[in-house]
Amino acid sequence: MALSYNHQVKPPATPEEGYHLTEDLAQRAIEFIGDAKQVDPDKPFFTHFCRARLTRLTKCPKSG
Repeated sequence: MALSYNHQVKPPATPEEGYHLTEDLAQRAIEFIGDAKQVDPDKPFFTHFCRARLTRLTKCPKSG
């Protein structure tokens, strides 16, 4: 389970189905920045992006 706005969220898929938390967090950060810039393009913002820690190489996404 991951946290979003202080609530637990069930992942949309399993790791076996290709879900990777770091990719999901990156996409959410991109969406946050896009939303912030649409609301007020001149207002500064801060995004602290922390990648999920990979504990085993077997959890890394397979490359091309």
